[in-house]
Amino acid sequence: DEGGLKRALDYIEGNETYVVNCDIITDLPLRMLPAPGIALVHPRSPWGVFGEDGEFQEKPILPIWVSGGIYKFPTSIKDNLVYEGNLANNIVPGLIRDGKMGYFKYDGMWQAIETSKDLRNFKGG
Repeated sequence: DEGGLKRALDYIEGNETYVVNCDIITDLPLRMLPAPGIALVHPRSPWGVFGEDGEFQEKPILPIWVSGGIYKFPTSIKDNLVYEGNLANNIVPGLIRDGKMGYFKYDGMWQAIETSKDLRNFKGG
């Protein structure tokens, strides 16, 4: 939410800040993100999949890159934010399109915890 970030930036000291979706568990080294930057990760399929060779894989990690919900911004980004809107849909695509936002591709541990089942699976139960 752009408005929430815009208000929070009033309390941030320094030139940079991180924005992290609260449903993520990761060991991503935040210092690796450029500013402005976004972490890209490989998502895990919520389903088992069959390959063209007939092989079954239980919930594999997919060979695509998606937003990991982790961003690093200069605090000056506040001037580009509005009080209503979605940060990932409104600001990030334009910065990337204009070549003003970098990314860090992360192959390590990353998991979105969106349900109690996700949390149980993450804990190994």
